[in-house]
Amino acid sequence: MSKTEWDSFKKDINNFGILKWNIDEPAISVDYLDLTVKIENGAIVTKTYQKPINLYQYITPNSAHPPRMIKGIVTSTLQMYHYQNTNAEDYWDIAMLYYRRLRKRGWDRKTLEPIFVEAHKKTEAQQEESEPAKKVEEISNKEHVILHLEYHPNDIPRKKIRDLWDKHCGELLSKSVADGGLGIKKMTIAYSRPRNLGDLTQRAKLHQHPGKEVSTFFEGVRTSSCRTLAPF
Repeated sequence: MSKTEWDSFKKDINNFGILKWNIDEPAISVDYLDLTVKIENGAIVTKTYQKPINLYQYITPNSAHPPRMIKGIVTSTLQMYHYQNTNAEDYWDIAMLYYRRLRKRGWDRKTLEPIFVEAHKKTEAQQEESEPAKKVEEISNKEHVILHLEYHPNDIPRKKIRDLWDKHCGELLSKSVADGGLGIKKMTIAYSRPRNLGDLTQRAKLHQHPGKEVSTFFEGVRTSSCRTLAPF
């Protein structure tokens, strides 16, 4: 595209509708969403991009979240950084910066270091060729029960709940219906976080006029028949 064609394009796009556009000039590097995309030696190279106004308000260690929460967050974040960064040095830079930011949020070194090491090894392993995944037994919704609880740090631990299930319910409910059981093959303990200040002060749910909800205009809404247990 020539300079004349580019100027004509900018003029045409700003003459259409009521919106006015701030258009950057053509370049070999651009920040798009959470990536910096650039061309190096004829190849596309990507790098993690973070806005200067980002406050990095990560979950603090005194937040009422399940203990394993930080492990999942670190692992998924490092995996994202690994995919985003073409060059290994860029990945290491953003990973260490992420570690330092978590330390500033109050997380101690003893907790973070083994999580980071394990998460990195897992991320590296996923990039290598692995053996074909073993076939997992398919379990229908009727054979799967979910115990859904609102998490609280002082509640009974997950392991204790599973031990009680195995002791009092597991063998009985796993029997087939013909043998007097329910045919339950799997039990999952699922936690949801309690409402926080953000939930109480922000309205994230769109208003739906009574009688004109979205579900009244669409058919075939997918629902799950998976059994769920909730405490009274």
